[in-house]
Amino acid sequence: MNEGKPTYEELIKKIKNQELEIDRLLGHKQSIDNFEFYLKESQDLICIVGTDGFFKEINPAFVTMLGYTEHELLQNPIVSFMHPDDIEKSSAEFEKVLGGQTSIAFENRYLKKNNEIVTIEWTVTLASSMGCMYAIGRNIQDVISKKQIEDTLKAKELAEANYKLKLVEEESNLKFKTYIENAPDGVFVLDEKGNYLEVNKASLEFTGHSKAELLGMKFGDLSIPELKKEAEKKFKTLLKTGSLKGETKSITKKGEVKWRSFNILKISENRFLGFDRDITENKKAEEQLKAERDKFVKIAATSPGLIYSMRQNKDGSFSYPYASNAIDDIYGFSHEAIENNADKIFSLIHPEDIERVKKSILETKTKLVPLKGKYRYNHPTKGLVWHEVNSLPVVEPEGTVICHGIITDITDRIRVEEKLMKANRLYFFISQINQMIVRTPDEETLFREACTIAVHLGKFKMAWIGLVDEATKKIIPTMIAGEDQGYLSVIKPISIEDVPEGRGPTGTALREGKYFYCNDVENDLNMLPWREEAVKRGYLSSMSLPILKFGKVIGAFTFYAGEKNFFDAEEIALLEEATGDVAFALENLEKEKLRKKAEALVLESEQRYQKLTEVSPVGIFRTDASGKTTYVNQRWCQIAGITFEEAMGNGWLRAVHLEDSAKLFGNWKDATARREKSLSEYRFVRPDGSIAWVMGQAIPELNSENEIVGYIGTTTDITERKQAEEEFNKVHKKMEAVLDAIPDLLFEVDIRGRIYSYHSRRDDLLALPAELFLGKKFSEVLPPEAADLCLLATKEASVKGFSTGMQYSLQLPDGLHWFELSLAPMLETEDHDTHFICLSRDITAAKQSDYALQQSEGRYRGLLNNLDAGILVHASDTSIIFSNQKAAELLELKENQLKDKRFVLSEGKFLNEDNSIMPLEKYPVNEILNTKLPVKNFILGVKKKLKDDTVWLLVNGFPIVDEKGKIVEVVISFVDITERKLLEIEITKAKEQAEAANKAKTDFLANMSHEIRTPLNGIIGFTHLLMQSNLEDSQSEYMTTVNESANLLMHIVNDILDFSKIESGKLELNIEEIDLFKLTNQVVDLFKYQANQKELGLILTINDNVPQYILADGVRLKQVLVNLMNNAVKFTSIGEIRLDIDGIDSSNEEYSTLKFSVKDTGIGIKKINNQKIFNSFVQEDNSTNRKFGGTGLGLAISNQLLKLMNSKLELVSHYGNGSNFFFVIKFKKSNHKKNKDSELKSIEGETIVPLESISDKRVLIVEDNRINMLLAKKLVNTIISNCTIVEATDGNEAIEEFKKEKPDIILMDIQMPNKNGYEATDEIRKMKESDAIPIIAITAGIMAGDKEKCIEAGMNDYLPKPIIQSDLEKILRKWVYKN
Repeated sequence: MNEGKPTYEELIKKIKNQELEIDRLLGHKQSIDNFEFYLKESQDLICIVGTDGFFKEINPAFVTMLGYTEHELLQNPIVSFMHPDDIEKSSAEFEKVLGGQTSIAFENRYLKKNNEIVTIEWTVTLASSMGCMYAIGRNIQDVISKKQIEDTLKAKELAEANYKLKLVEEESNLKFKTYIENAPDGVFVLDEKGNYLEVNKASLEFTGHSKAELLGMKFGDLSIPELKKEAEKKFKTLLKTGSLKGETKSITKKGEVKWRSFNILKISENRFLGFDRDITENKKAEEQLKAERDKFVKIAATSPGLIYSMRQNKDGSFSYPYASNAIDDIYGFSHEAIENNADKIFSLIHPEDIERVKKSILETKTKLVPLKGKYRYNHPTKGLVWHEVNSLPVVEPEGTVICHGIITDITDRIRVEEKLMKANRLYFFISQINQMIVRTPDEETLFREACTIAVHLGKFKMAWIGLVDEATKKIIPTMIAGEDQGYLSVIKPISIEDVPEGRGPTGTALREGKYFYCNDVENDLNMLPWREEAVKRGYLSSMSLPILKFGKVIGAFTFYAGEKNFFDAEEIALLEEATGDVAFALENLEKEKLRKKAEALVLESEQRYQKLTEVSPVGIFRTDASGKTTYVNQRWCQIAGITFEEAMGNGWLRAVHLEDSAKLFGNWKDATARREKSLSEYRFVRPDGSIAWVMGQAIPELNSENEIVGYIGTTTDITERKQAEEEFNKVHKKMEAVLDAIPDLLFEVDIRGRIYSYHSRRDDLLALPAELFLGKKFSEVLPPEAADLCLLATKEASVKGFSTGMQYSLQLPDGLHWFELSLAPMLETEDHDTHFICLSRDITAAKQSDYALQQSEGRYRGLLNNLDAGILVHASDTSIIFSNQKAAELLELKENQLKDKRFVLSEGKFLNEDNSIMPLEKYPVNEILNTKLPVKNFILGVKKKLKDDTVWLLVNGFPIVDEKGKIVEVVISFVDITERKLLEIEITKAKEQAEAANKAKTDFLANMSHEIRTPLNGIIGFTHLLMQSNLEDSQSEYMTTVNESANLLMHIVNDILDFSKIESGKLELNIEEIDLFKLTNQVVDLFKYQANQKELGLILTINDNVPQYILADGVRLKQVLVNLMNNAVKFTSIGEIRLDIDGIDSSNEEYSTLKFSVKDTGIGIKKINNQKIFNSFVQEDNSTNRKFGGTGLGLAISNQLLKLMNSKLELVSHYGNGSNFFFVIKFKKSNHKKNKDSELKSIEGETIVPLESISDKRVLIVEDNRINMLLAKKLVNTIISNCTIVEATDGNEAIEEFKKEKPDIILMDIQMPNKNGYEATDEIRKMKESDAIPIIAITAGIMAGDKEKCIEAGMNDYLPKPIIQSDLEKILRKWVYKN
């Protein structure tokens, strides 16, 4: 109990060691699996042979090699498969093995099922304890066959040689020499001194020597150096015995070492005839066989666990014919003890596992399935252990089943797994305790949830918390969870005094002030007063820990477990931590009570704050440290549509849209848990069903110890912006769908024929790829004739408002294509340039049809009915004599009307383009009859009765005249252009809506900027003034925090506005001459203080080839460098930060290419995040934002600014070793010339005269916001002590006060009720003597063009909010002095 509490690191280390042990045990299992795989897949014969001469078990190689089935091999004696000539020697070898000798490289022959002979080389070992033999065999049939052939040949050759040599000696038989020369093996003749007298061709090929070289050698010269002396000895033996056989290593002429066998016989007194053969490959095969055999022996020797054979006899009993030496380690018995008495083992298997084990054995016997499983075993010396069994069943000839396999002790692995599960349970328990104390509002809830978590997640049978009653010295149970069954109500009360009722874990823990546990309730004497009731409920272990509150023991947290020895060091350490967390939460609750008392003292200040929030134009809310709402202002209630009371706590979530609530609550929960800023967009559903989109943001509120005591935030109504975005997206999708549906080629062109955009699904109809003609004129991409016609159609559309029907042709890869143009003007662009929508329809098919119509009247009729155009043929009296099906559809003509050749179109059938009814005389047929001229591209509408809509038709017609020039027929064609007409209307509407949405977005950003900056002006201004007053240290710290937070919010607003300007393309660079040396030194000076605070090196290096003066946008270049330097300082704790500038290409006299590089030794960036960090509102990860803050816009804005400068930001970073952000820009060099006059003028312009020289000045301040008015007055009085301030709250009052007071200077707000600053300035400037009075715009609007608009309205200068005292002082000195 007195063991030290292990640290978190020690616990983690222990778990890691356990994981390694599990891996080791799994590795053993893998070895077993590999061993089994080797047995199954081996090409060698592996078997177990009984002393009765039968195979007991064989591997699959037996079936493959011999051709018999496994059943045939196991059911017949081994000798029945042997070659009859080898049975006797095999039986003798068998007896040797039974006598205890190991047989190595024993060879005998077997008859295969197809009567072929196979020779096997065996290695056999006796397993005496199992009464069997283990054998491994390999087929060496090929080697033996060759050997037999060699021996036969040798014998034959020897006989022939003896015969032939005699013939040579006697008759010099030429045929003998020929045979020797062509023999496949080496043949040579030696004399009594060992000299080679004759060699054949095979000898020359084997040695690589020429015949002359060999005849100059002796026997042994071909041997390797180490064997030459041995060769000499062997030759002496040959001389003595007359014959010599053997094997040796020889070396060829090329230096190759080869094995050869030789056989030499004496054929005369001084002549020896020899034969040799290359046996190198046979030797290599023997070495490989030996190596594999050795490998198998090692695998078998090192296999983990017990390798065994278990037989289930016919009477149902079990025996172990074989068991390896590991049996004592696994079961605690010798093999002899259990060989025929398996009951000893089965009696020690855990009672809960024995039936399952027996059932598995029975299933293996009956179904012949592998026996696999885990069970517990009461080892005679080790105690309870875990075993894992893996074995395969084999049916023996007698009908019994024997299992061969391995049993492994997996106790360590099981214990490690149990410990890991226990550790995971405990860590989950402590995690939930930690989360619970954050959200717990009171002591009762704290105790209830702590006990509940202990039971449900900690897996304790029961847990309770009791508090000390100081009067009675007893423990009063306060909260109980789990299976208590009235336990605490029936046992004797627990005392904190040293009496029997106080000596249990709870009493002892309270008395001694430290944890106390009992791991055996049944046998611990200290548990005697409670033992009976505890054991009855299954409480076998108990532990109690004291609960301390501000160092004093106030109660105890007691746990009960359902197993003995439950509480170990890990369990105790984590329960101590959990109890400590509960104590911590109690202290926090107490502190919260004290804090609430302190809050009452500042109620008056809070009321003033509340008044300020009530007049705020945005919703303001406040929460406690846990994130529960404690206050909302009236504006917030208006936006959300719920009352103040309904919003308290987490009640405000009920007003949030169901689709947003879960995500919002989760984000808010995460933000409060991480103690960081929260920013979200979500929807409120008001009681009347209306939806309000809002943007909510909150920042932590800190106390004097820099601890978070709550959060304060704002809720801004962004409904209009969201609606505009949704409407824009709808229109955009609709436009895309419409454009995708158009079958024609669609172009946007100007009056000069320049192509701006293109859309079509038929890229195959383009003469050029789109990227080659966009931005070019018709004349640059089309043949002259087609280009001229397109320009003519464009001019016609600019005059008439449309152009249709003009046709041109293009030669495309698949042949000649004809196109028909339709053009209509679009709205003017911002540059007052009219663009046209140009539809080019592929009419090649129609052209081809026209051609075909001229060839055949019959085909003409058929084609007319299949055209996608209506055709009418009128007689000269306007009656219809022919119409196709399309015309009938378009004009709603009935079949009986078409058959009536006298039918004419009635008045009111057609509409003009303005939807008015077309007079009968204006009908196309009547126009043609009256003018005798064709009509082209005539647009009319047909009001359909059936569908109650209008179909728009493009009409073309022409007269057919007889020989006298009299009209006999009029042919009219109708093309349905309804889609085109509707598209033109939709495009016009969509363009107007898109422009309106874009304006709404700009107006929203301007309004958002104004509405946020207006209150921030008051916050920043007054906190700045308060910081200059005589504040206490804590008050000064509070003010500094508020001021820094407000400035941070201002920077965020500026970033968002910059980002918006860049996205909309409204941000333009202001190129001017800048002093690069001065600018970069200013950037570095900005961060010197922060660098010194963090003890960082700050280095600026400018290469000699860098020009001092360049033409660039200094403000934006500085903004990029400040962003990069700010990130470097923020993310670097040790080391240095460098800003390096190098000239890359200085050869160009007009331009200079410069590389800017910001390097740090900070935390670095992971490679996978290198691209992610350049995205908008994204940082490397959540922990970065939590630790360092920021919006995630800095790098995105910097990259966009660099894009405007034709550059981009690049990164080289190594995680943990710092980063290098760099970019390369090409600048135009500046021809800088010092101008003394301009320098003097500049100096004079910046001259500030001491204010003591300014007296009797009257300042008119025009401001509708009361707080900002108060701030402006305070700042002006601080800057000019003797001035007179005149106030006006809107433009009308400003005009009246100007007339009455005649001020020396006017500070004019812009956005005001009744009359704004622009209007007021305009009226003042119309008055006499007003030109000399400077008017300074002071506004929260900082959108692009705001400053220029102020100057155009007649104001002299511009000062954006928030008002900084130094900036206002500079403005006042400048204009009051000039005036």
